[in-house]
Amino acid sequence: FSSNTKKLINQNEVSFGVANRPFRIGIWNSHPTTGLPDTLIWESDSLSSLTISTLPIFPPVEVDGNFYTGVRQLGTLNVAFAYQLESPVRPRTFWYSSPLASTNWIDFAPAAPFRFMIEPRIQARHDLMVLSIDSAKQDDVFDYYDFDTIRPTATIYNLGATDVDTPITFVCKMFIGNLEVLSVETKDTIASGTIKQIVFDTAFVPPFTGVYRMEVYPIWAADSVKLNDSAEITFSVEYYKDVGPDFIFSPFDGEIFE
Repeated sequence: FSSNTKKLINQNEVSFGVANRPFRIGIWNSHPTTGLPDTLIWESDSLSSLTISTLPIFPPVEVDGNFYTGVRQLGTLNVAFAYQLESPVRPRTFWYSSPLASTNWIDFAPAAPFRFMIEPRIQARHDLMVLSIDSAKQDDVFDYYDFDTIRPTATIYNLGATDVDTPITFVCKMFIGNLEVLSVETKDTIASGTIKQIVFDTAFVPPFTGVYRMEVYPIWAADSVKLNDSAEITFSVEYYKDVGPDFIFSPFDGEIFE
């Protein structure tokens, strides 16, 4: 990638063909003479692959001129980086290292016509992201007869270059199947470059057993990057303390006594 002025990179969108494989995202300077990936200027924590991931960079990384962004495979299994066919593939653009994690860079051109699906994003003026849903959590299991309550909570990140001084609306919805069982809103502000937890003022008691889907998102017309706005998790509600007859052995159904 190239920038003719100083820019701030504050997120990367990356796609994979297989989920749940360990990796890290990196950003490298381009060597001024060879044009190869050079100094590693930023690296993420160890992550687990999803089909599509939008990964925030906090604090943002400054780039100027040519730079590279890519994936470091951490396990022995191929991380299955998603790609699009590009034929002919651009030379001196896509590289891999061999052996793994070395600085011996090999050009994909001309033999491997693949364009990796990874996109760094320049910091926008207005950009909010729901980083996580903190209550409930993914794969939580609640006991129906304990009347467990859920106080929806999420963490948001203002990736944009400007503060959000006027309170904006955040929405939390819950569904079981296609049935909406909760819709609640709250308003809040958040300064540029900060992470903040928001709590929705409700104590939700699940009305049914089953698998619930929960989503949180902002309503903000000024947000110029919509792809990272929402977060979603699933949790379940089950019977744990339910005792009843399953089968009567004697007498059998329809048995006749003299």
